[in-house]
Amino acid sequence: MDDLMGAKVGVLTVGAWPGQIEMVIDRLTALNVYVGKFTGEERLLQVMGKGMLTHLLISQDGALSATMVNKLKASNVEVLAFRDVGRIV
Repeated sequence: MDDLMGAKVGVLTVGAWPGQIEMVIDRLTALNVYVGKFTGEERLLQVMGKGMLTHLLISQDGALSATMVNKLKASNVEVLAFRDVGRIV
């Protein structure tokens, strides 16, 4: 539970269907770890640059550019698939 207390999770909506997004956001919101949903990399970079993310959930591989994946890794943001939300929650 200690890891959860410090989690700040964003959801990338690229390639996801609305039901998936709602389900994931509902789980995260219930535990007060939800930061926001992102439709592209520009806003994601802004939030990440402020240190406001510890995890990013994506619906599919390829939703992020290789450059963005490298930036997330450099910022210690863990990228997980929607199906792995249980690893956070």
